[in-house]
Amino acid sequence: MHGFQKGFSLTELMVISAIIGILGLIAVPNIVTALPDYRLKSSARNICSHLRKARSCAVKQNRTIRVAFKVNDRCYLIDDSDLIALAAGISFGCGNAAQSATGEQPPADGVSFLNNVVSFTPQGLVSGTSGYVYIQNNKGHAYAIGARTSGSIIMRQWNGTAWK
Repeated sequence: MHGFQKGFSLTELMVISAIIGILGLIAVPNIVTALPDYRLKSSARNICSHLRKARSCAVKQNRTIRVAFKVNDRCYLIDDSDLIALAAGISFGCGNAAQSATGEQPPADGVSFLNNVVSFTPQGLVSGTSGYVYIQNNKGHAYAIGARTSGSIIMRQWNGTAWK
């Protein structure tokens, strides 16, 4: 017999493989159920970022920049040229929210801006009145992205009882 041998026995490899398999069976359903919420949050961040970019461009280019929300097409247009589609499984709407982010009745189409358009002036302000665009996933969860007349852009999440 030879001295000390290095390596793993077949039994050890089978035990480790079984443990990895069990962990995989536990993790996969959690990942699958978390995916719609991840897409929703990612889409909300994208809209928020695009609104901030539109406001910044309006100031930088010294002209009005419009963002138009096409509810039926699940997309929005920035300055009538950049078309951005919502992620798969995401649509305009308030989900299970009982009220809008302003405490009123939620908009039927998910956008409270007049004519579903928000315009940023060369001063970085919102032309007209402030409003929100609401997006939802198939689980009824929702985010609200708002633009105030001062030009500030905010993002809020429906936690089941209130907008936070």
